[in-house]
Amino acid sequence: MPDTGKLKPDNHTVVEAIRHLRYLFQQFGHRSLGESCSQLEHARQCAALAQAEGAAPSLVCAAFLHDIGHLQACHLALPGTDDEGHRDHDRIGAQLLRQLGFAASVFVPVARHVEAKRYLAACDTDYLQRLSPASKRSLEIQGAAMSTAEQRRFLEASHAQDAIALRTWDEAGKRDNQAIPDLDQWLSLCERLLTTSAARASIPRHEITHSLKTEG
Repeated sequence: MPDTGKLKPDNHTVVEAIRHLRYLFQQFGHRSLGESCSQLEHARQCAALAQAEGAAPSLVCAAFLHDIGHLQACHLALPGTDDEGHRDHDRIGAQLLRQLGFAASVFVPVARHVEAKRYLAACDTDYLQRLSPASKRSLEIQGAAMSTAEQRRFLEASHAQDAIALRTWDEAGKRDNQAIPDLDQWLSLCERLLTTSAARASIPRHEITHSLKTEG
């Protein structure tokens, strides 16, 4: 897994986390990365779909941020980043979200949404027909459909069903010019969840880190 940036210990706040997420979307969210809509449009659509289905706020947030690893890879100019993003964006994004202070209910579905694609490709005969051309190309790079043993391990791991749900919204949320809530609404949700996580003090202060590169 590629390094997602140098970590600066004990210099992290909810405000700074939201500032960084806003920066990523404002600077790189206009990119389509091979899809029919921009990354910002895609994120907003996925979150709106999750919310419309009554998903928990943490899963709505995961839907909104599931591809943030692509934008972080662009931001850090990580080796392997191309016109369709980064092949390890699931792990890059999950690492970033964990470092920013999000709970496992947010970052684990993000970490597993590529696995969910491989799982669905193996067990849902109609799934491949719903994939965009870019998603079909990346599926082959990501390992293609899962074997039976891989499917079993995937389902036994935590947040598998959340990752599968996220994946269905991922495929559906790629339409252009949709009437959906704007960036600020979804960042407000992120802020509420981060504030709750911070209040629970689940991460010791000396371990809270971030991977933010200086923003110009």
